[in-house]
Amino acid sequence: MRNFEIMLRRELIGTTLGICRFFEPKPKFARYMKTLKTPIIDVGAGAGHVTKFLLDAGVQTVGIDMHCHMEPVYPVHMADGADFPYPEGCAVMLCRPCHGAFTQQVIDQAIARKVGMVLYVGLDRNVEDDLDDYFPRFKRVSGDVGEEDESIWRMEL
Repeated sequence: MRNFEIMLRRELIGTTLGICRFFEPKPKFARYMKTLKTPIIDVGAGAGHVTKFLLDAGVQTVGIDMHCHMEPVYPVHMADGADFPYPEGCAVMLCRPCHGAFTQQVIDQAIARKVGMVLYVGLDRNVEDDLDDYFPRFKRVSGDVGEEDESIWRMEL
């Protein structure tokens, strides 16, 4: 099933998506991310506003997304996060991801590629459902990092 889902998503890479932003970071978010001192891969970067926010704060960040956005804020690489060749030792970050199997598939790929950590940034009410079997391995490391009171959850690998 996983391979079938990936094959279907590959057909969507580069398709246009409208204007949508789910996570609006606060300065506290950048302060925490700067402490990591490792390159960040912003998975599902959308229009690139979080990628740009982190780059402006001095955090080495690359954004990837499957879709082109109508009004990009910063250039994002077209790629599927569940199939991406993450560099060993980097941090993979998911900010307010779509709910469903995609989040777990990105984590599976991150583990297979030997990244250093996975970061989930989202609403506390969604974290357990989004992370599913991986939830016990994550630790909440910072709260109130976004305009809707999102938290950062971290899993060391």
